[in-house]
Amino acid sequence: MALFGEKYSEMVRVVSVPGVSMELCGGTHVVRTGDIGLFKITQEGSIAAGVRRIEGVTGTGVLGRLRSDEDFLKQMAESVKVSVPELPGRLKKLQETILDQDQKIRELMANVAGGGLPDLEAQIKEESGVKYLAAELPGQDAGSLRDAADRMRDRIGSGIVLLATRDAEKVALVVRVTRDLSDRFPAGEFVKRLAPIVGGGGGGRPDMAQAGGKNPDGLPELLDTMDSVIREMAQ
Repeated sequence: MALFGEKYSEMVRVVSVPGVSMELCGGTHVVRTGDIGLFKITQEGSIAAGVRRIEGVTGTGVLGRLRSDEDFLKQMAESVKVSVPELPGRLKKLQETILDQDQKIRELMANVAGGGLPDLEAQIKEESGVKYLAAELPGQDAGSLRDAADRMRDRIGSGIVLLATRDAEKVALVVRVTRDLSDRFPAGEFVKRLAPIVGGGGGGRPDMAQAGGKNPDGLPELLDTMDSVIREMAQ
C-alpha cells in the first residue's frame, strides 16, 4: 500500500497483531503495555467512512479525570438536593414533572385560544367565492396554534384558515384548508408565497402546512396579502 502525502524514511516500523491489524508506526511511547497503567476512553466517534477514533487518558491522567467526574456529579446532586446515588432517580422525576407541566401549559393555551374563537369567526372574509380567515393569535406556541387552526377549519365549514403568532424574534404560522378546497388551494402553496414576507419558509400537506420566520414586523403585511394570494390561485 502506498501512503501518498505521508513522510517516512527508507526503513519504517511495522506493528502487527496477527489476524487483527498491521500498521505503520513511528514508534510506541512505552516499552510494555503495563507501563500505561489505567486507560479510560473519554470519547469515541467517526472520522471517516468506516474509520472510527477513540480518545482517552492514561496513568495518573485517569485519576485526575475520575476526580473531575466525581466533583461534577457531586455538584449535580447538590443542585437538586440529593446524594449522588439518588441522582438518576431525581433527574427522571424532574423530567416527568417538566413533561407534565408542559402538557398542562399546552392545555391552558389551547383553552385561551379556544376562548378567542368567537372573535376569530367575526374576522372570516370571502375572496373569489372562498371563505378565509387570516388572523394573529397572540401568546400561542406551535401546538396550540395548530389546535386553534383545526377548530376554526371545522367552524368555517369550507374555506381556508391562516393563524399566526409572534414574539420579539420570530413568527410561526399554520395554514389549514378544508378538504374540498385542498386541490385548488393547497396549504403548502400559501406557505411558499407568504412565508418569505416574514423572512422564513416551511411546507406541509395540501390540507395543512406550517412555517416560521425571523421578521415579526412583517406579519401584518402577510395577513393583508392573504386575499390577493387566494385571488391569484383562483384564476
